[in-house]
Amino acid sequence: MTDITGIFPGGFSPRKYAPMKPEVGRDSMLGYALSYARLGWRVLPVHGLLNGQCTCGDAACKSPGKHPRIKDWATLATTEPAVIEGWWRVMPQSNIGIATGPESGIWCLDIDVHKGGQDTLDRWEAEHGKLPDTVTAITGSGGTHYVFAWPEAGEVRSATNVLGPGVDTRGAGGQFVVEPSMHVSGTAYTWEGSSDPLEGHKALPAGEALERAVAAPRSAPAAPMTSAAAVLDPGKVAELRGVLTYIPADDRDIWIRVGMALHSTGAGAQAYGLWCEWSQLSPKYDPDDQRRVWDSMRRDGGGVTLSTLYGMAKGNGWVDPGQVAGVPVAYAQAPVVVPPAAGFEFISAAELVSDPQPPTWCVVDVLEASTLAVIYGDSDAYKSFIALDLGLHVAAGRAWHGKPVRQGAVFYIAGEGHRGIGRRVAAWCKWHQQPGQIPFYASRTSAELTSYTSAYAVSEAVAAMVEAAGEVPAMIIIDTLAANFGAADENSAKDMGAFLNFTQRLLRERFDATVLVVHHVGHGDKKRERGSYALRGNVDARLLVERTNDLESLVTCEKMKDAERFAPMRASLAVVPLGIVDSEGRPVTSLTVTTAVPELGAKAPALPPPPPSRKARGTNQTIALRELARLQREQEERLGGVGIARVAAKDLREALEAFDIGKARYYEVIRSLADGGMVTTQHPHIALTEAGWQLLEEDE
Repeated sequence: MTDITGIFPGGFSPRKYAPMKPEVGRDSMLGYALSYARLGWRVLPVHGLLNGQCTCGDAACKSPGKHPRIKDWATLATTEPAVIEGWWRVMPQSNIGIATGPESGIWCLDIDVHKGGQDTLDRWEAEHGKLPDTVTAITGSGGTHYVFAWPEAGEVRSATNVLGPGVDTRGAGGQFVVEPSMHVSGTAYTWEGSSDPLEGHKALPAGEALERAVAAPRSAPAAPMTSAAAVLDPGKVAELRGVLTYIPADDRDIWIRVGMALHSTGAGAQAYGLWCEWSQLSPKYDPDDQRRVWDSMRRDGGGVTLSTLYGMAKGNGWVDPGQVAGVPVAYAQAPVVVPPAAGFEFISAAELVSDPQPPTWCVVDVLEASTLAVIYGDSDAYKSFIALDLGLHVAAGRAWHGKPVRQGAVFYIAGEGHRGIGRRVAAWCKWHQQPGQIPFYASRTSAELTSYTSAYAVSEAVAAMVEAAGEVPAMIIIDTLAANFGAADENSAKDMGAFLNFTQRLLRERFDATVLVVHHVGHGDKKRERGSYALRGNVDARLLVERTNDLESLVTCEKMKDAERFAPMRASLAVVPLGIVDSEGRPVTSLTVTTAVPELGAKAPALPPPPPSRKARGTNQTIALRELARLQREQEERLGGVGIARVAAKDLREALEAFDIGKARYYEVIRSLADGGMVTTQHPHIALTEAGWQLLEEDE
C-alpha cells in the first residue's frame, strides 16, 4: 500500500520510494532463484514464513512455507529470468521451489527422519548398496533431499513411502524446497557442503535398483518404433487444435512440453504440423529450432503424453465436454471443445425490457465500472498525470472534481519512470491534504502483457495483495501500453489481440475492475491511438487528452460504449514543492492535477448515478447483510454509544467463512451490495447504509 507518511518520514523522501534493484548475488533469495534457473531447473515461488506463520494466511496451514504461491505452478514454473525477477519483486518473502520432472532433468528422494525415513533408507542400502554421491540437501526439519538425474528411460512418480515409511519421491509433477528457504522450525534448507549444485556438483543417475523401485507403473509396454507413423483422425485433430488455443506459446518450457506431448502420439508429420501451427502464435517462433528440438525428442515423450496437454489446457479454463453436467452422451463423445463459459444461455426481450440494468460507475459520467478504457494523447499532454489523479481519487474514495467515485483498491502497473512515481503521489497527497494510508499500489517494474506468463504473474500479484489487504479492487491502470507490451508489435492485430485478451481475462474479468490503459497517439493522426485498430475497436471508452497550455489539458470523451459522452473537461495542473532537496541542494517539486472542470460553454449530459437496487439479492447477500448488522451492533455495544461503530472488512470476511462464503465469493457479494447501495466501503472498514438497514428491517 502506498503509505506516503511511512515512506517519507520527516518530509517526503523519494529515495525511500525508489524501486529496489533486485539483489542477484548468492546472498539474496532472488539471486539463488536465478542461479537455479541457470542450472536448467524450473523455478517457482513457494509460500514463505512471516512471524512464524505461512504467508498464505491460514493459521492452520498443513504445509507452512512449502506450498506454491501460484496456480498452475507445474505449468508456469520456468527458467526465464524476467519472469522469476517479476515474481520475487511482487512476492519477496517467497521461499524457492524447484519443479521436478524431465523438463528440469532431476527428481528428488525425500527422507523424513521424523517418520522413520533414515531407518528405511539404511535397510534399503544394506540390501542394494549405498546411494551415489549425488547432490544432497539438509532440510529445515533435519531430513535429507537426494537430487538425482532424470532417468534416461521410464518415469519417476511422485509418491509417499515408496521404499518404506518416511521415504517419499518428487518426480513428474512434483516440487521440492531448496536453499536458502526457511523452514517453519526456524532452520534454513542448506546444501550439504561437498554436494552443492551451485558449486558445480552434478545430480547423478540413481542407479538401476533405485530407479526401478521408484518408477511410475506402466499399463503396457511402449510400442516399438516403426517406420509407419500413426494417423490422428480428423475429429482428434480438431479437438487438439481447440485444446491448444488454451495454452500460451511464449514460454519455452511450456513449448517443449507441448511438443513432447504431440510427439508421443507417433503421428509424425501430422503431429509436427500441429505443433508448428500452434507455435507460430508466438513471436519467438523459429522454424530451424522447431525442427531440431522435434528430432531430438523420444517417442515415449519422456513421460509427457496427451494427458499432460489436456491438464495444461484445463489449468487455463478448457473444459472436457465429457465432464460437463447436462451434456448428452452422444454430444459428449463428439470432438468438440466447450468454452469456459459453459453455462451459455439466452434471455428474452420481455425479460430484458422488464429489468433494464442502469450503468454502474467507477467515476460517475467518466468511467463505467468493470470496463476497459483507454486514455491517450501526445507525449507532453499530461495523460499519465490525469490517469494517476483518477486512480488516487478512487483509492481515497474522494469525488473526482465533483464526480462521485466507487472507492476501492487501485493497482498502477508502471512501465516506466518508477523513480518519479513517489514524487507524483507525494505531490497529490500534499495538494489534497490526503493522508498516504490509501489502498493504492504501484508496481516496481514493467510487465509484458502480450505474454500469458507475464500477464498471469501480474494477475497473481494483484490477487495476493487483495487477499492480504482485504480490499475490493476498483481500478487497474496500465501506464503505458507501449512500456508494458514487451517485444510485441503494436501495429499487429494478433499482438494487440493477445494484449486485449489477457487484459480482459486476467485483470478486468477476474477482479471485476475498471482497467484504464494509458497510450500514445499516432504519428500522423493526433486524434487516434497509435497502433492496431483492434484497440480502439474493443475498448468501452476512449478519452483523448490534448495539451492546451503550459499546465493545462483538454480531456475529450471520444467514445462511451453504453452511455452518453461527458462534456469536454479542462484539467489544470500545479507545481507542488515537496519540501526536500536534490543532490545539488535544490528544492524538489512535482506536478499534480488540481482541477478538472467542464469546458466553458460545454454542457454535460445529465447522467445521475444508478439508484440503489434491491433486486438481485440472493442468499449470500442476505447472509452478508445480517452478519454485518450483527458485527456493527456488537461494536456499538462495546463503544457504549461513544464514537462511531465501524467494522473491519477482514472481520466480516472471517465471519462469512462460517457460511462457506470463501474469499473469492466474498468480493463478489460485497461488490453487488455496494453497487446496490446496501453497504459502503471506506478502507479498511465496511458499514451498512441507511438503505441496507431499512432492507433488513423490512425482512424482519
